Amino acid sequence: MSTGIKAVDNLIVRYGIQPQPSISDFQRVTILNSQNAYGAGLGLPYCMQQALQRVPTACQVFLHQFYLPYRAQRLASYLVTDEGQLLEQVWYVKDHKYQNAARIIGRRVMSSYLQRANAA
Repeated sequence: MSTGIKAVDNLIVRYGIQPQPSISDFQRVTILNSQNAYGAGLGLPYCMQQALQRVPTACQVFLHQFYLPYRAQRLASYLVTDEGQLLEQVWYVKDHKYQNAARIIGRRVMSSYLQRANAA
């Protein structure tokens, strides 16, 4: 997979894109629900907090946060239900190349949920 940025491609090769809870320099995946959205201390953007409030309490939601460790900057965050539905996405970068990389990573996150659903 090529995002157009060699450093981001190297991070994907090194760490991969995980659909289950994990923590690495590149990606952090956290399980949330509407009850622990504010108490999680994750500094979620307002749009993601609002999306979490609309989710039924029985539904698990996965927060995927991607970082650029070589720039000490956040790249993107994705809020995905356990069925693989994208609730909200936020890109933190303004550069067009990095936005394109975030878009490609978002597609890869969604495809990992589809593969997991097809395997079950």
